[in-house]
Amino acid sequence: MNKPGKLPEIRKEVFTKARESLGLSTKELSGMACLSVRQIEQIENGETSTFYGPQVKVTAAKKVAGLLKLKEEDAFDFGEEAPPAKIIAEKELEPPVAQKVVKAEKEPAPEKKIQATASGGDTQSSC
Repeated sequence: MNKPGKLPEIRKEVFTKARESLGLSTKELSGMACLSVRQIEQIENGETSTFYGPQVKVTAAKKVAGLLKLKEEDAFDFGEEAPPAKIIAEKELEPPVAQKVVKAEKEPAPEKKIQATASGGDTQSSC
C-alpha cells in the first residue's frame, strides 16, 4: 500500500490522449465528472491552483480516469509500489469463504381490528 503522504504522480499526457481518443472536449468531460473545465485542464497540464490540495486533485483524477476507462496503473505513476486497486483486485481473486445463511421464521402479523363508531361510518384502527 502507498505510504501516507506519498501521492501517485498523474500521467497527464495519458489523460489528454484518452479524452481525445473518445472525442470528448474538456467541457464535455467536465460535465460528466462534475468538475470545472479548468480542473480538467489542470489534470491534463499539471497545474494545481483550482484544487484545494494535491490529495483532492488525485481523487478528482481517479474519478476522471474511471470515466475515460483508464486503468490506475496506466493513469498514475505509483513509483515502485503497486496501486491499491491492483492489490484489491488480487484479493478478489481469492475464493470466497462459505457462509451459512440462517433464515428466521416469521411470526404472523397481528390482524388489525376495525371498529365502527356510534356516529356511523367513521372507523378507527388499533395500531
